Amino acid sequence: MKFRANEEKERGTEEAVKYLTNRALSPQAQEACKATLSDIIKAHGPVITHYPCWHPLLRIPQTAEKNRDRNTFFDGLQSAGYPEHQEIDHLIFLQRGFITCPYTSGAKLRQFVKKFPELEIQKIDAPLYGPRTSRWLVTVDIPLEEDGTLETQSVLKWILASNPLGWAMDDSSWESIKSNLLGSPHGAKSSLLVNQKTGQAIKEIWETLNKYSCQTKGQRPKNP
Repeated sequence: MKFRANEEKERGTEEAVKYLTNRALSPQAQEACKATLSDIIKAHGPVITHYPCWHPLLRIPQTAEKNRDRNTFFDGLQSAGYPEHQEIDHLIFLQRGFITCPYTSGAKLRQFVKKFPELEIQKIDAPLYGPRTSRWLVTVDIPLEEDGTLETQSVLKWILASNPLGWAMDDSSWESIKSNLLGSPHGAKSSLLVNQKTGQAIKEIWETLNKYSCQTKGQRPKNP
């Protein structure tokens, strides 16, 4: 099935608004929540469902905390060192950030994020999710291509800093591993984070590493 980025963006926005807008609120308050989410998504979105393993929201804490060897392929924010579940709850992932609405003050999350100058955290005033939650937006600044995807040069920089040789060491095919390298939702070689050009560059890096890994093991390279 062809990857339709615009449809995925619309679907993601609709689901985020539905998830974080409390229907028990007054109509005016609900509209305020929707307007706030719209502004956040325009500034830091679109909404996504899964970060690629090299994403700076994962890699910055891992690198600073000297957890370079930790595998983030199938894990999320907690594997990168963010506080426990109680501090990161009711999440919406964005291209360059995430929204969380925990049933805590968010003090531990704020303290954690403040350790990293590349990351920013701010409190959201709109009553998202529920009346007893706090609302936080964590973001990272990444340059964009003209089409709104992440800049190729920046993406490749983060990839090369994330020990990419490990990608090819688990005997995965491109089809099985691409969601962890492109993020989700995604197509064959693009996603809401990277365009076709960047996705092709990522695939070529994986193919080179896959070939090298197989040679060292005396195996045939995985099919793309």
